Amino acid sequence: MTEVVAPGLARRRFPRRIFRRNVSLLCEGKYYIGIGNEIGEGGMLIETDQSIEMSEGATWLINFLLPSTGICIVKAEVRSSREKDGKYYYGLLFTNLDYDGKKGIREYISAKSEKESEEERRLLTANK
Repeated sequence: MTEVVAPGLARRRFPRRIFRRNVSLLCEGKYYIGIGNEIGEGGMLIETDQSIEMSEGATWLINFLLPSTGICIVKAEVRSSREKDGKYYYGLLFTNLDYDGKKGIREYISAKSEKESEEERRLLTANK
């Protein structure tokens, strides 16, 4: 079986997992709601219905709920952005993730089932 590697996956330092949960975003006094797409210790990919006028490198304050540790509030730098099919995607790099946040993300990722792994591979193949 051939494994499909998503663009950027080779340069990631941490594993990721699908993370379909609400995420709140605060930047320059404006508040937005997005949906997490995937998460890892290094960052998160989020999706919004509207374009957020920011330059790459902007800092956001985001918060989201982790199953094992609760609410996580972290600063993140926008590293990439793209639009696809009317949705806007932002790649975020966590800049001040604390110990509990890292622990919660590690626990969330390590709880990934084989079914979820297969689903991620299917999605990566479809998005190629």
